[in-house]
Amino acid sequence: MSKFLPILLTALATSGFLSLINATSAQAVPDDASMLSLLQNASNRQENYCRGTIAEGNYDSSKATLLLIDKGAFCTYLLQVDDEGFAQAVFSTPNSIGRVGHETKAGHYKVGRLVRYPTWVNPLSGATVRPYNQTTENPLGVAAITLIPLVSSSSAGSGSSGAEINMAVHGTNHEELVGRRRVSGGCIRHFNFAIRLMLLVLLPEDRVVIVDNLQSRIALPPQLQNSK
Repeated sequence: MSKFLPILLTALATSGFLSLINATSAQAVPDDASMLSLLQNASNRQENYCRGTIAEGNYDSSKATLLLIDKGAFCTYLLQVDDEGFAQAVFSTPNSIGRVGHETKAGHYKVGRLVRYPTWVNPLSGATVRPYNQTTENPLGVAAITLIPLVSSSSAGSGSSGAEINMAVHGTNHEELVGRRRVSGGCIRHFNFAIRLMLLVLLPEDRVVIVDNLQSRIALPPQLQNSK
């Protein structure tokens, strides 16, 4: 029987805000190899206010990966399980979430589609905006990850899934608004390099957990025990 896996937290969190990258266009995003080096060696990672909250480790492509979004801290983590059965962060990055009246919904989800340079359809006017590599007017930035909610049958979020929803994890065309802000229509915004990095390691069906506030111990899906 699979057991639930706890997140091992450190006592202190880093303070201050240092941008991970100062990219203003799609062309400024690092190449895939450079981004993967951040995952494969924790010492290569630049400081940001999310680092230090969860014990860190190096990325292992043979292990399952979970995307954890902490609304309270405005942080996003890529988690894997270490050899002792604890979750560790192989990547952490600031985020921005839904504004008042358009709150980002906490819950258990799975990855739907992973799209580089998506088009954006204005929900009010229905107008289509070309991909970010064609115009920086696209608010999704360089990539987007769609979400499918899980119909939970336990505290670990296992159960059947529903249809893709109108809430996504994506980049942005205003990186100055990423971090400790409630500015979106419900989606979770990230630096463009961060969302590109997520696309390198996440797969359809991978788990996504969105929490209001990260607690000292949280049950993770048992699928994290298994290799992809």
